Amino acid sequence: MIPQAIGFFGWKRPQVAAKTLRGLARCHGIERWPLIAFLDAGSDPATTKAIEQWTASPLLGIRQSADKLGCSGNLTRGILDLFDLCSDRFIVLEDDVYPAEGFIDGLRVGLNRFQSAHTIKSIAAYNPSENRKRGICGDVPGFYCWGWGTWADRRPFFEQALLPVRGDAHDDSWDVRLCRHPEARCVVPRLCHTLNIGTIDWTHTPGEDLTPEEWAGSENPRDIRQ
Repeated sequence: MIPQAIGFFGWKRPQVAAKTLRGLARCHGIERWPLIAFLDAGSDPATTKAIEQWTASPLLGIRQSADKLGCSGNLTRGILDLFDLCSDRFIVLEDDVYPAEGFIDGLRVGLNRFQSAHTIKSIAAYNPSENRKRGICGDVPGFYCWGWGTWADRRPFFEQALLPVRGDAHDDSWDVRLCRHPEARCVVPRLCHTLNIGTIDWTHTPGEDLTPEEWAGSENPRDIRQ
């Protein structure tokens, strides 16, 4: 086992995946986080090529499913694999979730601070608009999937919430099931350290526009989503 890793989940958006990987490569501290990719059966070969060009940290492998699993199935498979691979903690990033430069540092600080707070199940890099409008950050109920990290010892919570896989309809989706679990709690940042750029081939949402005041990165968020 390794202490920590980033699980990167891709599908059929190679240009988006390459853009997100470029953003991840320039994150502070990335060299200490090996990358392992999880692809569903039938993913675009160009997505594989984009991942193969990764050099910012060790690339531990590209795990492509032999059978079509769908979004929920592939994410669940990969999350459980990460629990098998990592002895301490891991980060999950999907191909359409673009990280700010401080993405890893922000998650690392949260993972260090809240590791012994077992009611907290994950650390989020994104804070949803309903929280931002009300000035809410910190420890909140729920789970937010646009870039997040967790610890190896939270495995029972994730297994209980995710298994068995039910599919990608909204109420069955992996992230909705995690968010609605009665024990779900996460820590959300004041500013968003990720930006959803999934404007094409999205499952449940076409992403979100952030204002510069809501975004922790140096780039203009509207320019990133173009």
